[in-house]
Amino acid sequence: MLKANYQIVNNLTKMMYDSFKSETEVQKSKRLDIVVMSEIQAATGSKYYLDIDIDIKDKNEASKFITKFREFFKNDECLIPVETRGGFHLLVESSKIPNEIKNSFHQKICFYGKCAKETGRGDIEFKSDSMVPIPGTIQGGFEVKIRDIKEF
Repeated sequence: MLKANYQIVNNLTKMMYDSFKSETEVQKSKRLDIVVMSEIQAATGSKYYLDIDIDIKDKNEASKFITKFREFFKNDECLIPVETRGGFHLLVESSKIPNEIKNSFHQKICFYGKCAKETGRGDIEFKSDSMVPIPGTIQGGFEVKIRDIKEF
C-alpha cells in the first residue's frame, strides 16, 4: 500500500500541475477514482499465489486441464481452484511448489495454453497482474466459488 500511496501522490501532483496548462488536463483530473484504483492495482508487493487463468467454459474440458496441472505439480496442497463465470483460476501457492519443477512450470502453462487454443477449447495463461475474482462475489451474474481440488 505504501508503494501505491507514493504513486498516487505523484500522479495527483502531476495532474494538478498539468491542469494549469490546459483545459484537457482539468477534464482528466475529474476521474481521480480511476487514478487511485489503477495505482492500487498496479502496486504489487510479495506474491504468495500465482494465478493460472483457465478460460474454458465447458467444465469437463476445464477439468481435464486442471487434472493435468495436478499431475504436473504433484502437490494438491499448493493448488486452489476458483470457479468463475468464464472458467477457472487455478491459484498456486508459490512456497509449496516442489523444487524440481520451480523452473519449468511456466513453460508447462504455455504448453497447455497452446494446446487449448489450437484445439479451440479456450485459453490458458499465466496471469501476472494479481487480478483474481474474489470468491463469494458476483461476476456477471455468477457467484465466484472456491472448489476442492479433489473434484478434478
